[in-house]
Amino acid sequence: MRAARDAPAEAQAFLANAAHEAFLSGLNDIFLIGGVAAFVGAALSLVLIRARDLQLDSDEESASWPEPEADAPGEQAALAA
Repeated sequence: MRAARDAPAEAQAFLANAAHEAFLSGLNDIFLIGGVAAFVGAALSLVLIRARDLQLDSDEESASWPEPEADAPGEQAALAA
């Protein structure tokens, strides 16, 4: 915006508007490219991940953390001492 301040008075509004429009156009391009990249990545992940690589369990117990194995009674007494 320094260029707009240093320009003649009749050109300042034009240069400020041009800078504003250039910024918005560049930002629009960046968002468009990012959106397309996100959709392409999502589509490729749906195509490239094989169904046999997914773990599909309907059992609710398998979704939770496994229970720790019970320690032998002597081990807990030795740890407490």
